[in-house]
Amino acid sequence: VQFFKEYYGFSDLEAAVRFGVMLQERHIIHHVTKDHVFGDTNYFFRLQPYQNPRILNSFRVWTDRVDPDSMSLLARLNKLMGSILSNVTDSNGNIDYLSASKDPKYITFEENVCELQGVSMTLMDNKTKLAFGINLYNLMIKYAFVKLGIPGTNLQRYCFFDDVSFDIGGDILSFSDLENGVLRGNKKPPAHLNAPFSKKDPKR
Repeated sequence: VQFFKEYYGFSDLEAAVRFGVMLQERHIIHHVTKDHVFGDTNYFFRLQPYQNPRILNSFRVWTDRVDPDSMSLLARLNKLMGSILSNVTDSNGNIDYLSASKDPKYITFEENVCELQGVSMTLMDNKTKLAFGINLYNLMIKYAFVKLGIPGTNLQRYCFFDDVSFDIGGDILSFSDLENGVLRGNKKPPAHLNAPFSKKDPKR
């Protein structure tokens, strides 16, 4: 509350609290354990982009219209990412993923890719799900390389594919979930004991 008063120039405590409550209602800030409403307390709150750092497309909570054509949405996102990466690709085809995050269009991508939060793969037929899944995988791999970097060791790669995830229609999927659970027909990944999804899971 004190930060809001000082930074935004609120003249009284109640106005600063109302501002904080508004930010929480719009999912811009969150209580760290999602247990409390914003107020003049000692509770801790986070900005949305830092609430779930291992979920790639969590820059914002998507509440706007969702394109009903999921393949068209992916095409737009791929085009935007391609434009960003083309600016950091040298004559030999090497991509400087670290520099890509500094592109002015990257923040636009960070916001737009959150629209995938409203796309449900469980409603797709198998052919569409496969096409969508392949394009999604390729897009999110590039996004992850920009946002988190390229894993350099076997252990890092193992953690990368199991732990880095994305929100698709409310389902939190890792790269392993998408590759082995969706694209490979729910096959057990290497060095794992079980398949990603149960037999009754609609994501498979």
